[in-house]
Amino acid sequence: CSSCSSNFAPYRCVDCWGDPIFCSDCCKLTHQQHPFHRIKRWNGSFFEFNDLISLGIVLHMGHGGSQCPSY
Repeated sequence: CSSCSSNFAPYRCVDCWGDPIFCSDCCKLTHQQHPFHRIKRWNGSFFEFNDLISLGIVLHMGHGGSQCPSY
């Protein structure tokens, strides 16, 4: 991992400068402030596009930053 030096770093960000690789925790922490960055996940053969939702990142729009009460 480019952030914590973990040996297991299956995520790569296409939009971060330098194409860093991340473990899931660091990828989530880094991208909470960059929800529109595109990430890829190593599938054992190559990096394929993935989404931040798979890491548990949810962008709440409106309602003061809280989850929509109708959701």
